[in-house]
Amino acid sequence: MVSPALIPAGGKLGATSIIADRAPGSSILRQTLTDAGIPTETLFNLAAQQTVKDELSANTQRGFDDGAFGRPSFVFQGELFFGKDKLDDVEAWLASRSS
Repeated sequence: MVSPALIPAGGKLGATSIIADRAPGSSILRQTLTDAGIPTETLFNLAAQQTVKDELSANTQRGFDDGAFGRPSFVFQGELFFGKDKLDDVEAWLASRSS
């Protein structure tokens, strides 16, 4: 199965991600990341760096340029897949190209 790294799936991390997403830097987000064993302060320090912000902006623009219209969107070799329910389609598409 193809799955993006660091996308929460189930458990406390999955259950609180939507809430945490609404309040970046909140104590809910910090505690959830800490509970998941993610180096929280390192992550927040990196996210605050201008180079990281610039890269996010450039990646977002590239997504728009590639036709992405929501999240999650996956673009691989010019093919756009939208929605986590499409991960099986991504896997099948990749398998068809490797045979």
